[in-house]
Amino acid sequence: MVTIKPALNGLSTLVLLPTLSSAEALMTIEALILNVKMKAIVQDTRFKVFSIVDSLMAFHRDVLKALGKQFLDGYINLAEGEKDPRNLMVAFAIARVILIEFDISGHVESMFNILFCYFPITFRPPPNDRYGISTDDLRMALRNCLNATPAFGLLAIPVFLEKVSAGSRATKKDTLQTMAVCLPVYGSALARVSSRKLWNALKLEIFQPVDPETEQEALKTTQILVKTIYTDEEASLEHNEDIQGLARDACEECIQILKEPEKSQAKPATKILCTFMLTTPSVARYTISQAVPHLVRLFLSPDEASTRTPILLLLSELIASARDSTTKSSSDVDSPLLPYKDEVLGVFSVGLKLATTRNAALSGLKVLASTKQLLSDEELGFTVHNVDEIIEGDSEELYDSIEPVLEVLTTISEIAPRHVVEQTLPLLSSSLPDKAPTRDDSAGRKKCWQTLTTLSKLCIQGELFEQLVLRLTTKLDLICFPSTQQFLLISADPEPTAAYAHMILKALAQALTTKVKGKHPDVAKYIDRLVPIIFNIFVSSAFFSEEQTTVATEPRLVQVAAEIINLVVQSVPSEWVIFETLMKLSSSNTNFCRKQHLYSIGLSKAIVDGDVSTIAEGFQKAAKSGRLSIFTVLRRPFSIEAPSNYSQKSSIPKERNIVALLSAAVISLYKEARLSLEDVGAFLDMLLNWVLNVADNDMQRAAALHMVSSILNRQVDELSSFLGDKLDAYWNAEVANDGSPLPRRIWAIKSWIWLLILYQITKALLVRKHPLATTFTERLYDAFGDETIGWEAAKAIGQIPSPDTVLTKANHAEVKILYVQKYVVSFISGIWNDAVLITTTDPTRQTAALVALTSLIKSIPRAAYVHEMPSVYPPLLDHTIHINLIPLLLRGLDLPDADIRSNIIDTFLAAAEGETPEKSLVAEHSVTLVNNMLKNCTINDILSTRVRISALRYLAVLPNIVRYDVLHPHKAIVLRELAKVLDDPKRSVRREAVHARTIW
Repeated sequence: MVTIKPALNGLSTLVLLPTLSSAEALMTIEALILNVKMKAIVQDTRFKVFSIVDSLMAFHRDVLKALGKQFLDGYINLAEGEKDPRNLMVAFAIARVILIEFDISGHVESMFNILFCYFPITFRPPPNDRYGISTDDLRMALRNCLNATPAFGLLAIPVFLEKVSAGSRATKKDTLQTMAVCLPVYGSALARVSSRKLWNALKLEIFQPVDPETEQEALKTTQILVKTIYTDEEASLEHNEDIQGLARDACEECIQILKEPEKSQAKPATKILCTFMLTTPSVARYTISQAVPHLVRLFLSPDEASTRTPILLLLSELIASARDSTTKSSSDVDSPLLPYKDEVLGVFSVGLKLATTRNAALSGLKVLASTKQLLSDEELGFTVHNVDEIIEGDSEELYDSIEPVLEVLTTISEIAPRHVVEQTLPLLSSSLPDKAPTRDDSAGRKKCWQTLTTLSKLCIQGELFEQLVLRLTTKLDLICFPSTQQFLLISADPEPTAAYAHMILKALAQALTTKVKGKHPDVAKYIDRLVPIIFNIFVSSAFFSEEQTTVATEPRLVQVAAEIINLVVQSVPSEWVIFETLMKLSSSNTNFCRKQHLYSIGLSKAIVDGDVSTIAEGFQKAAKSGRLSIFTVLRRPFSIEAPSNYSQKSSIPKERNIVALLSAAVISLYKEARLSLEDVGAFLDMLLNWVLNVADNDMQRAAALHMVSSILNRQVDELSSFLGDKLDAYWNAEVANDGSPLPRRIWAIKSWIWLLILYQITKALLVRKHPLATTFTERLYDAFGDETIGWEAAKAIGQIPSPDTVLTKANHAEVKILYVQKYVVSFISGIWNDAVLITTTDPTRQTAALVALTSLIKSIPRAAYVHEMPSVYPPLLDHTIHINLIPLLLRGLDLPDADIRSNIIDTFLAAAEGETPEKSLVAEHSVTLVNNMLKNCTINDILSTRVRISALRYLAVLPNIVRYDVLHPHKAIVLRELAKVLDDPKRSVRREAVHARTIW
């Protein structure tokens, strides 16, 4: 025994040598069988034995086959009783080869015994297992042995039946999965003989499942059992009468149960029938022939009127399986439902008439419509007509069924959109009035909104969306440019008309958003069919705004219109992006793909010269003849000193809102489709001055800054002098100038932010490598000591890395990965030191640093700062933080700025993740925290919804991170105050209050 281990070590190397002869291989295996006693050696040595046999099996299999009975007897003796998982993995691999390639006719029972003794696998790997062998690894290796030969069939079936009937959940699942892979190998003859026993065991797991997963496995095994029995006979089973055996008996059993469709057993019975639909064509035909007529008769029976809803649901499931059976079929065969489609369509059409059965009927109609080549074109039109009757009916009943109604119509529109276009769209469009409902007509407004929402969800298919654009833009034009009589009414109260126009624009935007997310190729063509109309309506309204009331100048309408323009323009491909594809396309396609580049030329004319004639088109001709004067006052070289005529804002006030539309188009352009500008730096100078001196509202300022950041992102290599000038001249003149008005200084800081974002994400300048990037941020950091704008600069620190909707991949901006992490690495340590470690004696600077810290933590993902601030998270254990940060954060909750309060509470929430009552940092501050959160969650003290929600969320977290004995004295007060919050006018606040009160 002393020499066995070194001998095995030597043999394990020798058997891998290509020079090992067959005689030597024979000598080796005979020596192993004769001399090695597996029960007398340890597992590592046994592993060497299995490895040697495995190597011989791989390189000298013919030698082992020639040994025949001697090798099989010897190997069975070696493998018997093995328990080590690593050894079993090799043993199972060897056994599979033996079962497949060796003659085991005289050793079936012996091989069965050494394999099935491990079934089912119950092994659980120990912690830190160095071999990394999982339960599933062993399970799959054993399963590959059990299904390696049909000879195991007679012996295996009784074992399977025993395990599936008496085992645990894991055992049942393993047994069912093993049966599913073994039955096809064991053959149809054995499956047919054992079918009744197997069915009795399987149906128990379906009708009385221990969990849904086991039920699904039982259904899958049933499907494979039926398929195994009937696949070989498929050619001879031409008529339903030819189906005998398990399929007929099980179908009859399930049909008997379905005579009471409202009972709980009807659902699993239907699942079984649905499973039969996915077996063989003959069984599917037979199942349909038995189940569908039965359910139709039940539905039409007056005695079963109360059970019509479950009948329709069961029927829907059955025909869905019939649809799926034809979808998965490789051959182009007719649906087994085809002979019964008239009866089924009639049943579902009748079900639409009653509110109680309508949703179930709609579900069935959706399945019918989605079954290929089942319903004819006329039948699809008939279905649309029946569904339209629901739309024409009671609005409350329609609201309850709107989602299934839309699903049916959407399904049909993908197959035959003509019926929806000709029947449904006119019906919905006609319910939209040509003038807005009055202020008192709340029912009319509700109906308009429901109709527009329905249209936005329905009209996603290309032909339907084209009709939607045509109808809604026509309606929008009528509303924005009413008749003289209607104009007088609008002038007296423009709000209802503005709200109606906003609804229409929002419907278009929602439909476009869905199409863009679905990457519909037809969106690009609306740069000619929709965007010019939007521009025409809003530009014309701006021109008319000096003479009359025009609703299309409302900022909220302009913002939605800008969203529409952005979605369309960003979907138009660039000629450079698909240049190689263009070489293979016709000239017409080439012209289409150049569209964004050509569009940028017309857009440049509108921005630089005010000429919108090439980008605006529609019923109103004002846009063709007039010129925008948005930037007229600043069309000259940039000067730090404001020109004398800045106060004379020569452009029409509401005309300046159009900058939002122009900006939405500019930020969507590819880098190659840039604006045609003679001097980009001078243009950006002009925009920055326009923001500070001309713009009337925040929407205009933000839109201009979006344009600045987008152009910088794409053309930064050409603008180094512009950026260098901004570091000194712009900062000193606009931000650091104490004599400048506060609002002007704040917007100057916001301009600074948009310049800085460029450095964070542009491809041309990596954040950590360009010296100006650090300098720009340090200027904001230096402003912390300014009592006037310190907070604004501090909040800007957190806004810089926050998620952006302008510089995104969708808008074709150049975005570098990990830019947030790089930003945090550079600047968080200084902010942290000022806020927490009190490296400054200036209280103004310390407070600003606290604002910056909370704003930064709120704006970035936890992973971005966790490594740079290990003492902040998790869970704030450092003594310095304990002494300094929490009191500072608590003091910050008294600051008047709602955003700062919300950021502070969100910081507490971020720090709470991972805390436990035993190691809670905030326990000694619990009284102060509870009182502060109660004060910040009531509408009488706090108007900000965001603050109230954050405070309630932290109240709900406190019981999980602070010991019960510490919080218990405050329980009554908290419950009493939270009861008051339950009357908050905001539903989102009430929901958080209910959750917090439940926790307390």
